[in-house]
Amino acid sequence: MAANKAAARLYGYSLKKILQLKFDDLLPDKKTPAKHKTSKGKLIDVKIAEEEIEINGRKFLLIQVCDFTEESHALDKLFLSEEKLRTTLYSIGDGVIVTDDKGRVTIMNPVAEKLTGWKEKDAKAKKLDSVFRIVNEFSRKNADNPVKRVLREGAVVGLANHTLLISKDGKEYPILDCAAPIKNSQGKLTGVVLVFRDQSKEREAQRKIEEARKLSDGIVETIREPLVILDKNFRIIRANKAFYSKFDTKPENVEGKIFFDIENKSWNIPELKRLLKKILPQNTSFNDFVVEHNFTRIGKKTMLLNARRIYRDGNKTEMILLAIEDITNRKESEEKIKKYNRLYEVLSNINQSIVRIDDERKLLKTITEIAVSKGDFKLAWLGKRDGNLLKEASKAGRDELFPYDKIDIDKADSNLLKDVLLKKEKKILNSPREYKKDKYLRKAAENGAKACALLPITPNDDSWGALILVSDQLEFFDAEEIKLLDELTLDISFALDYYRKEKERLAAEKIIRDNEALYRTLLESSEDSIYLVDPEGNYLYMNNKYLSRLGKTHAEVIGKHYSEFHTPEGTDEFLDRINYVIANRKPVTYEYKSNRDGRYFIRTLSPACDKIHNTVNAVTIISKDITERRITELQLKESEEKFRKLAESTNTAIFIYRNTKFVYANRATEILTGYNAEELYKMNFWDVVHTDDRELIIERGMARLRGEKVPAQYEFRVIRRDGEIRWISFTATIIEYQGDTAAIGTAFDITDKKIAEEALKESEERFRAIFENLTVGVYRAKTDGRLIMVNPSFVEMLGCESVDDVLKNHTIWDFCSDTERREQFYRILLEEGIVYRFEEVWKKKDGTLINVKESARA
Repeated sequence: MAANKAAARLYGYSLKKILQLKFDDLLPDKKTPAKHKTSKGKLIDVKIAEEEIEINGRKFLLIQVCDFTEESHALDKLFLSEEKLRTTLYSIGDGVIVTDDKGRVTIMNPVAEKLTGWKEKDAKAKKLDSVFRIVNEFSRKNADNPVKRVLREGAVVGLANHTLLISKDGKEYPILDCAAPIKNSQGKLTGVVLVFRDQSKEREAQRKIEEARKLSDGIVETIREPLVILDKNFRIIRANKAFYSKFDTKPENVEGKIFFDIENKSWNIPELKRLLKKILPQNTSFNDFVVEHNFTRIGKKTMLLNARRIYRDGNKTEMILLAIEDITNRKESEEKIKKYNRLYEVLSNINQSIVRIDDERKLLKTITEIAVSKGDFKLAWLGKRDGNLLKEASKAGRDELFPYDKIDIDKADSNLLKDVLLKKEKKILNSPREYKKDKYLRKAAENGAKACALLPITPNDDSWGALILVSDQLEFFDAEEIKLLDELTLDISFALDYYRKEKERLAAEKIIRDNEALYRTLLESSEDSIYLVDPEGNYLYMNNKYLSRLGKTHAEVIGKHYSEFHTPEGTDEFLDRINYVIANRKPVTYEYKSNRDGRYFIRTLSPACDKIHNTVNAVTIISKDITERRITELQLKESEEKFRKLAESTNTAIFIYRNTKFVYANRATEILTGYNAEELYKMNFWDVVHTDDRELIIERGMARLRGEKVPAQYEFRVIRRDGEIRWISFTATIIEYQGDTAAIGTAFDITDKKIAEEALKESEERFRAIFENLTVGVYRAKTDGRLIMVNPSFVEMLGCESVDDVLKNHTIWDFCSDTERREQFYRILLEEGIVYRFEEVWKKKDGTLINVKESARA
């Protein structure tokens, strides 16, 4: 074998030594001729070129050997790199298509094959437009080819929103991703990589989330009561339309502000703060917290607050749902009903006392005591006039409000008392400024009186005196109360007039017994009808008043029978009472209405006894005209009827039950229960209550009638006559009804409210389930980076311990490694309202850097 010096150097031999070798000695084995062995046993990769030559007539084989070891190793590394790249592309979850610099397909991974419907082997060398067909989701027009844009612009290009990929078999996939250039070491563009992802599931999840959000927003916005959502720091996250409408305000005045600071700190109530602060850490709620306040724009209102926590993260929560119900009208109605019941009770008790008590001093004392104990007045003072002095006749209540036993009318600083006593005008003073100028009434104002009523007492239109009533409430006397007070003074005046006339009658009888002539004179001058009949009913005597009523002369009546001037029915009743008086030897008093002129009378039949023979030989009859009093009573009845009409005209169910039975039900109660009043009056009050609530309602209802303390307001279900179940808000209180203890109840149908609350709860739970189970990190934050809400995937992605750890200890800036990049993100978000797949480098809690793509909406 002949060899040159280059061959000797290649194999590591001297020239002399290599000339002694055979060519086969350089081969490790004949199976791998492309590998040769050096003198040190090292294998090298070679390229061999063989050529047959002739020298001096002899044929030789010329072998040229080239060392290819480094190039071979480089090719091996390239092959390994390509295999790793291919393995990565084939295992990635997104679709990947690689093209050359002409836009022809070179690589497709399985996901791309599935989405396009093309096999890699069939797609290779084809133009991308043939394999990757994309259109706009709405216009159906062909979308721009991202690869062409990359080849043209040499930069990363993202697909437009709402892009659909149409596969080979016609299926459509919503996709989203981007295309990027492939450049060699010299920076020359050699191809494009296109990465895209099927968004079908994301779209569906997003659609469901959006539907849930719209549903929950729709529910919140359609609820008639104001709703407010607070974060853990009691800042208002949002409020519904009802809130802005009710309080006449706008979102910019409310959202993001501390709840206790809005409306000029109207809600800055210590007890409300305490209740709200308990909700988050203790997972509690509160119901029916009453707030009474004079709000800036809507005036004085009474609000009912209910709160509970929402959006649970483990055992924590970050928000509070606060419902506000305006119960001003309802409370005013309830107070009016209570007030009218109180006033009617005062009138009823005083009227009963007038009928029962026959002593003027005792009656006056009873009147003032009833006014204080039943009428909610702090002082009742009755004064009787004596010339220019008004002397105390009776007093009850707080003595310091009017500490006088007599007052001099002429020395009063104002004309208030003079007008009451001299002009017989009532004075209703609903605030202290109206009576502070009077030295007598100033004392009442100094000791807490807020309203006074000065009422003239005028029996038979005479100025007898005055009744002074004092309250510790401003604007206490409304039109209805004033009207009833007028009736009260009429009753007192009637009673005093009656006592005066009764005294006159008794005095007349005494004089008659002492002096017959004087007796007859008095009888004839009496305003009462007086006459005498024998046991058979024949007239023995009658005065002029009675003759005047009959329209007869003395001669036409004397000796005639009662029946000749009265109806048969009236005669029978009269004779029955005559027989009773004679048999029992005691007087009888009763009321009757004359058929002749329709006037009302109190008739007293008294036995005229013959003391010598111990017999009753005649009966004296005195008929007192009480028509005016009866008119007053009818007016009272009319007032009661007005109350009934009020109850019948309201949409609130109002009913009364005594013992266990309904005794009154308005039209709204009939509508609510489906039963008419006649049916309800045959039922126990619990018969309309749902069986699941009945035991509690029976227990509370009976306890209330026994005078025990039970809640005044609560909610339960009723079953209508047609079987429909309705929720009601129920309020009850004890009253006196027809002389017996009863309960009056009001009810509002809150079924729609209950349904809305359940629907809202269900919507919130669905949203929470979706939010917490998303596999991608999701967060909500303020523009300053404060985190409001994060899901478990976000916590896991950043290597934090828990949701609570992230929210309490971090802001979004803690995880952003590039401040300028982050500021660019916010500029885009604020200008365009949306950012899509914005690429950033974040750092985890342990400092590890991760690449993220972030989409956001302002």
